[in-house]
Amino acid sequence: MYSRLTKTVEWKGTTEGSSVVDKAQEGAGAEAISRAFVSASRNMLAEPRLRDLLAGTASSRADAAPPPPILIAYDTQPFAARRKVESVVSDARMGVVTVFATDGMGSGFVISSDGYLLTDQHVVGDSRYVRVKFVTGREANGEVVRSDRRRDVALVKLESDVYPHLPLGQSSRVEPGADVFAIGTPLAENFGQTVTKGIVSGYGEEDGLRILRSDVSVHKGNSGGPLLDGSGVVVGLSVSGYMLMPEGVGVGLNAFIPIEEALSALAIERRAR
Repeated sequence: MYSRLTKTVEWKGTTEGSSVVDKAQEGAGAEAISRAFVSASRNMLAEPRLRDLLAGTASSRADAAPPPPILIAYDTQPFAARRKVESVVSDARMGVVTVFATDGMGSGFVISSDGYLLTDQHVVGDSRYVRVKFVTGREANGEVVRSDRRRDVALVKLESDVYPHLPLGQSSRVEPGADVFAIGTPLAENFGQTVTKGIVSGYGEEDGLRILRSDVSVHKGNSGGPLLDGSGVVVGLSVSGYMLMPEGVGVGLNAFIPIEEALSALAIERRAR
């Protein structure tokens, strides 16, 4: 049984059933299978955990106690006075990384000088350790210290060093029609730290979770990368795009996790320097 709320399998099991047909008759095989299925279903429903889940009385991972806060000294303002957008975005690329996990590749960005990094949970998957690569070619190893599958965000701590990082804002900084920039690694490693520009299309909900929508171009591999406003402040994380199937062609409408909700889901609190 899969929960759309927690995005996890809440129950998994096997069952069996049997039946006996007393005498030969037309359609006896189908009758036997039908009775056996009913028997197997009854046996499955006898499982207390499954019965409670179906009745809505079971606790799930969504009911677990919230994790303790993690204090991180992230910045909330641009590093310098207002500059040309080209200069701001060029500097922002320095704090964006390509994330290599066991099951694939995605994007992420550093949020503090001591190496805390945000990305999507589906980028790291079940990996405990990841490798990241900066635009300069510099590489570092990291450990996944916390993740939230439902909100699809993860926090990684890179090995001890000093790192370029991005300031964080709030999605309310940008209104529909405002220019925004996405940075990430679409499609392949050699496209690392690619910058694309678009506008905020609006806000909405998916599975009960708030999202920011934009026509800024993103593709597979952009997941976990930042969405920036014109001053270089992060307002969201790339999480998904709408595609025309089966060709997989983007329709210019993509979803981003509001940065404040990513911080909240991971219980990240700002620590004063």
